[in-house]
Amino acid sequence: MLKGFNVGSVRWRNNVFLLSLYNGVEGVFSGLLWSIYAVYLVELGFSGVEFGFVSMLNAVVGGFLSLVSGLIVDKFGAKSLLILGHIMRSLGIVFLWLGSFATISAYSIISGLSAALFLAAHNVILSLSVPREKMHYAFTRVEALMLLGMFFGGLAGWIPKIVSDAYGLPLVKSYKLTLLSCSIGSFILVTLLLMIKEPPRETDKVQVGEPSREELKEFRRTILSLGIAAILVGLGAGISIHIIGFYFAKKYGITSGEYGSLFAAENLAMGLLMLITPNIADRVGGPLKTYLALISLSIPFLLAITFVNSFMVAAVLYFIRTTLMNAANPLYTAVAMRLVKPSLRGRTMGIIIASRNIFAGIGRFFGGALLDVNLELPLRITVVMYISYILFIKSMIDPLVKAKNSYA
Repeated sequence: MLKGFNVGSVRWRNNVFLLSLYNGVEGVFSGLLWSIYAVYLVELGFSGVEFGFVSMLNAVVGGFLSLVSGLIVDKFGAKSLLILGHIMRSLGIVFLWLGSFATISAYSIISGLSAALFLAAHNVILSLSVPREKMHYAFTRVEALMLLGMFFGGLAGWIPKIVSDAYGLPLVKSYKLTLLSCSIGSFILVTLLLMIKEPPRETDKVQVGEPSREELKEFRRTILSLGIAAILVGLGAGISIHIIGFYFAKKYGITSGEYGSLFAAENLAMGLLMLITPNIADRVGGPLKTYLALISLSIPFLLAITFVNSFMVAAVLYFIRTTLMNAANPLYTAVAMRLVKPSLRGRTMGIIIASRNIFAGIGRFFGGALLDVNLELPLRITVVMYISYILFIKSMIDPLVKAKNSYA
């Protein structure tokens, strides 16, 4: 998948290889965990409000830490945060396995903290390991491998159901055994992260040091627009997309098998589409234009889900919507990274992740509460939020890209 992708020196090419391998394997455990999570909580008897609350904790706690993690990455380097975030995430699954409201709340907090540490460090290491003009290739191909892993993880969502039927175990106990397996398997992957080399604080032929006052002034203008965009998309996704498994389980009574199969299919399709989006972007006018086109196409399919009463039909609509929307995400990450100088990329990712996650958390809580009232309302609100997001990017971020003469 990385054949012919020259990212520079062999040393930093090894970073891209290690991150690609890590994301591919970790994707299997993440995909299996995600296929279980919502239906597991339904089996435990969680209401929409309770599900929304624990989901909110994850996003809000992680969002606030993202502000600090970005600064730490810029100041002290990314590798230690990358490793710490991974260890917290893998061991934190044990709290989910325990199964009480209190321990699942603790899992959500640990998961949010680990994601904040890991994502900021991951994106900075990757951005500093490739030339600027190759970033949209690196981000899409690394994430494509993660999605390929999540495809297999989603298919593995049938394992708890098969084990439950074969051995007469209650489904919830089968879910618990699977969670422990995910925790152990994920923890072992820390060995790959230990082999990563910390990139030097130099890239794009400029020294990565403290930015000047003028650079900080320009940075504030840029990050304000990126932050507002993150708020809009985070709130919209949190209200419905982040709790869609709970929606399907409540409306159609599905298990991790059915939801895992849907999750697997969409991740395979997203991974394949991601492999060609950089080439499409090169041909049609840049990553931002391609990103806007793909997410705009996804919105009608999202709205249509609220008007059907068949899981198969809803699954097909959601599959198309998610493939279009999420396959474009690495393009936008690359745009954001290219809008700021290397010394500011850590705090840029921190602010973007914080803005998106804090408001996604708020959205999850209100979306969960709305599910107890009207199952379709959260999805319809998300449609409105996504349209606002697209209009904001077109009016505020697109001019920034053009002003910097960035091919984004």
